[in-house]
Amino acid sequence: MLKGIHVTIVVELFVGILIFFSFTAYVLKSKSLGNSGESVRDIVIPMLELVPKTSFIFPWTFITGAFTDVNIIQFLIGAANIFFGTAYTEKQWNLEENVDGIQFFSAGFSETITYLLVSAFFTNLFTCLIKVIVATASSSYDPLVPVNHGSFVFLMPFLVVLKQYSPEHQVKFLNLRVKQIPFIVLVLSLFISIVLQKLTPFLPIWNSFLVSWTYLRFYQRLNVINDVLPDNTKNSIQGDASDTFNFMQFFPAPLHKYLKPLCRIFYHLLILFGLIKGFNDDERESGNLRSIRRINKTSQSRDIAERRRQVALKVLEERLGNDEPQSPEDQAVDNHKTEETTKTEVSVAQSV
Repeated sequence: MLKGIHVTIVVELFVGILIFFSFTAYVLKSKSLGNSGESVRDIVIPMLELVPKTSFIFPWTFITGAFTDVNIIQFLIGAANIFFGTAYTEKQWNLEENVDGIQFFSAGFSETITYLLVSAFFTNLFTCLIKVIVATASSSYDPLVPVNHGSFVFLMPFLVVLKQYSPEHQVKFLNLRVKQIPFIVLVLSLFISIVLQKLTPFLPIWNSFLVSWTYLRFYQRLNVINDVLPDNTKNSIQGDASDTFNFMQFFPAPLHKYLKPLCRIFYHLLILFGLIKGFNDDERESGNLRSIRRINKTSQSRDIAERRRQVALKVLEERLGNDEPQSPEDQAVDNHKTEETTKTEVSVAQSV
């Protein structure tokens, strides 16, 4: 097990499903090649792959299509995405206590499984519907061409969860904060689609973003222990009403003034048609308090790690500056001081 990664049965299940369907599709395609001179990607397996016209005949392909990657590079990237993304969501929702000190859990079924299956199904459903409509309105698109985005359908759902729980986390090798990454991916998918003059990757990326955010914002049900309520009672919450997780927060601040009236119109229309339940003031306040606790907890964890590093460097510099070798007794005293200093720093940080 990798440090900090909780490899639960759900993580193993999703990676195993990806391997099974991808390998099965590859074997079936290879056997169908014969001497036709076609490549594996040219062969279509309608009962496994997502094909806009036939997926409504085989509706299970809205799920299996998300686990079918016959391209080796796409498969490896998808496997890594599913492994780390599923491990992260499991850590937040289905372990005994998450890193924020708030216990979330679902009764009798993994919330990670529910979230990923809902995201995959509706993303692929809407993608196929739009492609069939485009094919009907234009003769330039063939609805029998398979949709080959495969497990990339899970990219945005994991990024949305990261934005929800760790928005201020710094991704050092990209020099970006987590909250900035979803917008970059959305813009990049749009740019690629314009250059290639294709609906992919723009369509599945934006569909998965809207589906996953809508589910987490309005529909997800979680039981909470040690919540913001003073009596620490167990209660059930639906959605995330916090201001830090509203739709506009996924976009740069200069765009908010243009998005705000549009978001308000769609919000009230969805309530009017009974598709979502509006948030009241108490739900918004509770959501904001949970969001503040998550951000503060993440910041405190970074502060503790930085203080530990500074203490270790200080002790190392003192030892390097001492020309005379230390006796075992002096070395033990230094180690004891380091441990005591670290404990003090941690207790101070936790009391903030």
